[in-house]
Amino acid sequence: MNVMYEKIKNIYLSLFFLNPKLLSAIIFIPFLYICGWILAAPLLLLGFDKENLSLIGTIFTFLIYVFSLPKWFKLRWGVNNTWTLLGINKIDKNINLFIFFLKGFLLSMILICLILIPIIGTKWGYWIGEISPDIFANAIILIIGVGFAEELIFRGWLLEELKKQFGLKKAIVTQSLIFSIVHIGFDLPFW
Repeated sequence: MNVMYEKIKNIYLSLFFLNPKLLSAIIFIPFLYICGWILAAPLLLLGFDKENLSLIGTIFTFLIYVFSLPKWFKLRWGVNNTWTLLGINKIDKNINLFIFFLKGFLLSMILICLILIPIIGTKWGYWIGEISPDIFANAIILIIGVGFAEELIFRGWLLEELKKQFGLKKAIVTQSLIFSIVHIGFDLPFW
């Protein structure tokens, strides 16, 4: 068991130094995803559903990712203040931060309403009218958890990684293209 752990650790650390550096960035997330699945796979033996196993594997992947980031930035770019670089600072008791949060939250709610009202008002979508504590809790977890994870991955790590390699303008365009491609619903019709 110890030998296997050492091999995985060595592969993981060697990932940081692949040349060109872009190759490391391309392989990083899929490698972490595989590690998350390896950690989650034994839960099948404990009777977990495959549907739940997918979520648990993704959670394991994200936790590995979060714990890997400081090492990633330190080894690759010599950055010691990873969380500050990614915009996650210590909680400050400054009231302005709370006001900025409320403004952003209000603007996002307005945007969501502007998108959802036409969808629900046409044949494209409809609301079943069901809401339960489970559905509500799932929605809150998705809003907060997935939103935070995507911000950290795409606008945090990926944008910084691309910016350090190609400059800010190319990084913004590339990051937004990658974000768009990842979120294409390939199981949906073309339109």
